[in-house]
Amino acid sequence: MPIKPTQIRRGIQSRNLRTTGEAPQIGRVARLRNPKQWQDAAGVGSASGGHDPAVVASRRRALVAWSLILTFTTLLVIGGCMVFWLFGRGNQALVADATPALPAARCVRKVSRFVAPTEQESLALVQRAFANHDPSKVESLFHCGAASVAEVMAFLGDGTARDGLIKNYVWLSSMDLEDLQIEGVMVTYAGQDTDDRSDRLALLTPDDQGTWKIDFEAFARCSRPAWKELLDGRVVQAQVRVIIARDNYFNGPFRNDRHWSCYGMGSPESKKLLPDGQDLLHGYCLIGSSQAKALEQLFTNDERSNQRDQKKRVTLEISKIKGAEARQFEITRVLAADWVLTPKAFDEKFE
Repeated sequence: MPIKPTQIRRGIQSRNLRTTGEAPQIGRVARLRNPKQWQDAAGVGSASGGHDPAVVASRRRALVAWSLILTFTTLLVIGGCMVFWLFGRGNQALVADATPALPAARCVRKVSRFVAPTEQESLALVQRAFANHDPSKVESLFHCGAASVAEVMAFLGDGTARDGLIKNYVWLSSMDLEDLQIEGVMVTYAGQDTDDRSDRLALLTPDDQGTWKIDFEAFARCSRPAWKELLDGRVVQAQVRVIIARDNYFNGPFRNDRHWSCYGMGSPESKKLLPDGQDLLHGYCLIGSSQAKALEQLFTNDERSNQRDQKKRVTLEISKIKGAEARQFEITRVLAADWVLTPKAFDEKFE
């Protein structure tokens, strides 16, 4: 019987069709005698390092090395940020010439019934006080102390000729000391002679009613009698506002270092009067005296007390002693632990 064309096509299709899930027909496959040859041909196995222990160890070493590099870089970045942050905090403004460096850390605010002025209020008070030309308003802006209103007005009126134009006001925030609330504002000047220019501290304290005012005598660094009279020998005793630091110059009646403690003293006011450009005086107090204990306490309380060049603001009573050099004085009283006087002398706490 002859085969029809349709039967031929059907026979061919029946050979090529697969049912769902059926594996493809790839014909006869011969088994490789050496599997290693197939691995080499395909580029896998030990030749490519797929699970080769040596390659795995190399990759692990590289991973560890990169981890260490990233960790070290991160630590360097963090350390650099910390250094810049600490430098910024430690880089506070200093009072020029003999005015001492202020503490790097802000003072802890003392508990008081009076609320301290804000930065804006403190700066506004200082600016208003220095712009005042009305004598009747002086006592509402300044603690005059032993100074008269006329003396305050005269000092402020001579400010430009003496110190130069005011350049800037810098808020120092809390400078509390002992039992006294103090807010500080540093007044900087653009004097023509920068060697003689000295910035001043406006120290604000509250009165009994809580009104904050500038301590005039601290701002003016008053000496009573004046430095000129003391250094000229016209008086033998004076109340002075100075910067002190530990010193070790023993000579004349103060030659015995077992009996005396020595301190270097300086003031921008006295510097202008000393000959030969000398700006250092020496003050001595008997070891074991209340004055020696008071001064030592000031340095001990300071966190930087281990620094030999540490300086402190103090108000002292000093006296000339027979046989002493022109710049040698005995410290007979420690009146205040800063330039602001208090009703009770600071050294009375150590009697």
